[in-house]
Amino acid sequence: MRISQSSYRLGIVVVTVVLVWQCSNSSPSAPTTTPPLVENGFQVNVLTSGQGMSSSDIQRVVSRASTILNQKTGESMVIGEIIGSLGGSVSGKTQTHLQDKTAETSPDGVLVLTEDATATMFGGYSMTLPGPDGFVNKYPSPAVGDNRVYVAAVHWNHTYARCGYNDSGNHVSDVSIDGECFNSPETPCVQRGDRWVCSTALNDLYMESDYYNACTVVHEFLHPFGNEGNNDHYGSPACRSRTGITTTDRHEGQLNCQMCPDLYQRFGRR
Repeated sequence: MRISQSSYRLGIVVVTVVLVWQCSNSSPSAPTTTPPLVENGFQVNVLTSGQGMSSSDIQRVVSRASTILNQKTGESMVIGEIIGSLGGSVSGKTQTHLQDKTAETSPDGVLVLTEDATATMFGGYSMTLPGPDGFVNKYPSPAVGDNRVYVAAVHWNHTYARCGYNDSGNHVSDVSIDGECFNSPETPCVQRGDRWVCSTALNDLYMESDYYNACTVVHEFLHPFGNEGNNDHYGSPACRSRTGITTTDRHEGQLNCQMCPDLYQRFGRR
């Protein structure tokens, strides 16, 4: 059975040597110089394939992510660099990006906009990589320490609550199949633009693409601040046990970008 494409699948956990958490626009051009480290805020450098996204699109979504993060933690997210057309895997292109950085110029996090199989399936996933020699992240994680760079891999054009699609991405059914629509079979599909989505999700916060993308960015950067993988998601048994919340309401989950509220309490500047 194909895994559901619902928001609850963001940040799925994969254990690897780099600590991974699995849930006509112009391409940005590479800057000629490396800007200094931003003193205030969580600095994010962006790596992108350049497919279907512009620098203004990226800046708008990251600004939205910053607003969400600031509301939850009092901290802001700022873009250091936007670099296009780096090849290779998410970990490979991030390592390439970081190899010329120093402890003083390394970002706190790297946002990789990717269309790899895992991001395409789940919407996004998270990992951490070692920073340069002497690097100390301004936002140390109680779970992974203070010398890691956080990596958020995000599928930019991901369809939230997709409905009636087969594993090849073709729309083949007028009702949900294979775990779609929050594991509710036979849910009617509704066309929104060039995509088919679950009729039961039309009023969800995640139906606004900018909010969905921004929340995915926040979600994946927050994962390394917990150590329970999918159990750090909003409404999971572990999250309910830790926080005392009793609801698994989808609206409340999306207000928290599907992350357990206590992870926001762990995100702070050293």
